[in-house]
Amino acid sequence: MVRLENILNLKGVVSIVAGSTLQWYDFALFGSLAPIIGRTFFPHQNFTHSLINTYLVFFVSFLLVPVGAVFFGYIGDRYGRKIALKCSIIFMTIPTIIIGITPSYSAIGVYASILIILSRLIQGFTASPEFSSSAIYLVEMASVKKRSFYGCLTGSAYSFGFTLGGYVAAYFVAWQLPWAWRIPFLLSVVGAVIVLYIRNQLPDSVYKDPLCTILSIPNLATIKECIPVFGLASMQGVFAYGGYVWMITYIFMQHRLTLSKSILVVSIAMLFDAVIEPFIAMVADKAGRKKIAFIGVVGFGIWIYPCIYLVARSGFYGVLCSMLILSFFIAITCCSLNALSVMHFDAKSRCRRFSITFNTAVSIFGGSAPVLLMALANVNLISGYFIFSCVIGSICLRKVKNESQS
Repeated sequence: MVRLENILNLKGVVSIVAGSTLQWYDFALFGSLAPIIGRTFFPHQNFTHSLINTYLVFFVSFLLVPVGAVFFGYIGDRYGRKIALKCSIIFMTIPTIIIGITPSYSAIGVYASILIILSRLIQGFTASPEFSSSAIYLVEMASVKKRSFYGCLTGSAYSFGFTLGGYVAAYFVAWQLPWAWRIPFLLSVVGAVIVLYIRNQLPDSVYKDPLCTILSIPNLATIKECIPVFGLASMQGVFAYGGYVWMITYIFMQHRLTLSKSILVVSIAMLFDAVIEPFIAMVADKAGRKKIAFIGVVGFGIWIYPCIYLVARSGFYGVLCSMLILSFFIAITCCSLNALSVMHFDAKSRCRRFSITFNTAVSIFGGSAPVLLMALANVNLISGYFIFSCVIGSICLRKVKNESQS
C-alpha cells in the first residue's frame, strides 16, 4: 500500500488540516459569539434565558449530524475519501454565509430566528463529517508507526480552528460596532475557496467499495463493535464543547473578565493544545497509544474540579493557568484517539461506521454539553458531569482494538 509519506506533499497535508481548521473556526464563531447571537436573534428579558436559547440552537444543529454522517460515509466508502472531503467543504460554507447576512430579530422578527436555526441544521449535516473524513484519510495513508501523529493533526486543526475563531471573534467584538461581529462569518468563504482548490489536486484513497449501500440494518455484532468508539467520541465531545465552548460563557458570566478577554484566554489555551498535541502523539506512537490516552483521562478527571473552582474566582492570569493545565490533559487524552478509533473498523465499511459512530456520539454528548452545563450551574454538578464522561471514556479505551489488531 502506498503510504502518506510517499504520496502526499506538504500541500496535501495542509489542505486536509486547513479544511478541518475552517470547520471548527465556523463552530468557534457561533460558540464564542453566543451572547451577541442570543441578543440579536433570540432576545429575552432574562440574559441567561437568551443564552440557553442560543445553546439550544447550537444543540439542534447536531440533530442532523448522524444523517450527514450516513451520507458522507457512504460517499467516502463508495466513491473515495477525496470526493467526501470536497463535498463537505462546499456545503459547510453555506450556513456560515447565512449567519453572517441574516438581519436581526428587531428587523424581521421570528424569521431571523428561523434562518439561524436552518443554517445551523445545514452546518450540522455537513460540518462534522468533515472531521471524520479528514481523520480517516490521514490515518489510512500513514504508516503504522506514525498513525497517532497524523491522526492527531485533525485534533490540532480543531484547536487551531477554535483558536482562530476565538481570536477573530475577540478582535471584532473589541470594535464595539453593532455589525462588526458578522465579518468573521463572511471571511470563512475565502478560506473555503482556497481549501477546495487544493483538495481537488489530492490523490485519492485506495479504499473504495462500489458495492456498498447507503443504508444497511446493523446487527448485534456491528453495534457491539461501535460501542467503544462511541464512548471515546462522547468523551471527546464533552471535552471540546464543554471544556472550551461552554467555558467561554462560564468565565464571562463570573463577571471576572469581559467577553473579549474570556474568548482570548480560552483561545490561548486551545492554541497550546494544538501546538503540543502532535509532539505528545509522537511519544504515544512509541510508548503506546492507550497508555498515554489513559494518563490524560485520569489527569483531566482529577483537575476539572480545581479548574472550575479557580476559573470562577481568579483574574486573567489565574484563569489562563487553569485552562492551560486543562488543555494539557485534553491534548494527552485526544492525541491518539483518532488513530485508535479509525483503525478499530474494517477498511471497506470504515467511513460509514466511524463517521456515523463518532458524529452521533459527538452530536448527543458534545452538542448537549453547553446546555446541560448552563442548566447545572453548580461547581460540584458541573465537575461531576465531566468526571462521568472520563469514566465512560476510560472504560471504552480498554475495549477499543489494540494497535497490533489494527
